This record gives sequence, C-alpha cells and structure tokens, in this order.
Amino acid sequence: MRKFLNWLFNPRNAGISSALIVGFVAGMGGMSFYIGAMIDTGSLADWLSALGTIGAVWFAVKSRTDKAKLIIKADFSYHENYMEETDGYVRNDLGITEPKYTGNYTDDIVTEGHVLTIYISNMRQSSGLITEWGVIDNVGKKHLISTEPIVIPGFEVIGLTRSASKSGGKYDYAINQINSYKSKGKKFKLYFQDVNDKEYYCNIAERKIINQD
Repeated sequence: MRKFLNWLFNPRNAGISSALIVGFVAGMGGMSFYIGAMIDTGSLADWLSALGTIGAVWFAVKSRTDKAKLIIKADFSYHENYMEETDGYVRNDLGITEPKYTGNYTDDIVTEGHVLTIYISNMRQSSGLITEWGVIDNVGKKHLISTEPIVIPGFEVIGLTRSASKSGGKYDYAINQINSYKSKGKKFKLYFQDVNDKEYYCNIAERKIINQD
C-alpha cells in the first residue's frame, strides 16, 4: 500500500495520478447516482456525489508530496458615484434623444458601496485547496468569513469578488466583517488557511474611488 501511495503522489507520475483521481471522482458520482435511483431519492445521490468529489480533492491535495505554491493578493475599495449635471438633450447617431452631460458633478450620490477582490495564484502543478479565510482584528484575533472550499488548479489564477452597496441595499457578509474589524485608518489583514494548515496573509488598506475626481 505504501509503495502504491509513493508512486501515486510522485511528481513524475502527475499525469497518470491525476487521471486516476478523476476516475475515482467519476466512480463516486456514478455510484451515488445508482444508489439514488435504487432508493428513489435524488437528495441522497447529490449528497454522496458531493461528498465523494470533495473527499477525493481533499485526499489528493493533502497527500501529494509536491505541494501547491500559492500567492494571494487582495484589494478593498470604497466607491462613490455622484450625479453628473446635464445641459438639455441631444440626438445620437441612432436618432435617439438622450441627456447631454457637461462633465460636472453635483453633490448628490447616486451609488456607493465596497468591493473586495481576491486573486489566488498557483505557481506549481499540484492543485491547492483553501479551506477557510477571514479577517484579523487590531488585537490579532481571527474572525471567520468563509469555510467554503476554494480549489486552485496548477498554474492557474482564481479571482473572487464580493461587493455591497449602501444605496442599493445589497448586503455581503464578508464586506460587513471587514468593515466591523478594520482599523480607524481603514486598514486590515486577511488570513487564508489551506488544507495543509499553512496560512497566508494579506495586509490591505482601503482605497476610495470617486467619479468626481
């Protein structure tokens, strides 16, 4: 058994081992479909399929000797969009009447809100798996945001975006947590933990973007 595992997770056998893992996942999905059909309940089949897929990914990523190399960067910005002044109406090339904008803005805010963007790059062939991430407050205490697994395939970049709008009433838990624990200087730190319990950190300062500028 040990010889087989050493062979399976040898970097030189990455292509074959990946095919075996994919076959295992497909087999788990097929088995769950068969069980679901036999007992006439789709929910159990879906559950078994998801469990098999997540389990296979976790086992593959956890056991490989050539671990993923992740680089994580994030940006947090606050946006204010003000109403642009108009000077009558004009007809465009299609004959449609539209407002003629002056390039000057009023003090009336049309939309405002926050945007969080995260980029996770994998610099190696082996897939990476983030198991949780969150925000760290000013005294170093962690506050969990999400435990939803994030798979980063080898040599790929995964982008995540979360947004919340005050004017539109759009709520986002991640944005709310960050706003609750960022410093008075609007700085904060995000942490990310992978399947091998390695942690990554991003120090972020909020940027303000205004369309009046």
